[in-house]
Amino acid sequence: MFKNYLNYIENAFSPTLIAWASIFGGMIFFVVLERFFPAQKNQDPKGMLTNIKLSLISFTFNFFAVFFLGMLITKIVSIFGGPWIKADLSSILANHHGISKLLMAAVFIFVPLFAFDFFYYWFHRSQHTMPWLWILPNTTTGLFLSPLEN
Repeated sequence: MFKNYLNYIENAFSPTLIAWASIFGGMIFFVVLERFFPAQKNQDPKGMLTNIKLSLISFTFNFFAVFFLGMLITKIVSIFGGPWIKADLSSILANHHGISKLLMAAVFIFVPLFAFDFFYYWFHRSQHTMPWLWILPNTTTGLFLSPLEN
């Protein structure tokens, strides 16, 4: 039964749709998880709703920023002769079936997210030890902050 369900998902949906569904599913999972394990104790529902709204705004803004930046980088890379390393998700996933295919898709989705989070954490930590780094754009608020404002 479960294998039939996986085959249906594999054949009915494109890898891109599965990727987007995984990202939104992950967001919903963490919103529910934060409801049970809140970052701030006794947070009112209005505050939680604000967090959800800001998360969606941030997600949307980041999507468009990454999309347009990706287009620009693609153009620059093509001017210099193309990429040095290629990872074609469709051909990689073509060699996997069932749960293996879903796990490989998850790797391609979440590994870059964890890598980004790792480097952002260390950058943010460096900002607290080197105040001049606060001059760089603050992606949390989308504003340029001066060292005096922190």
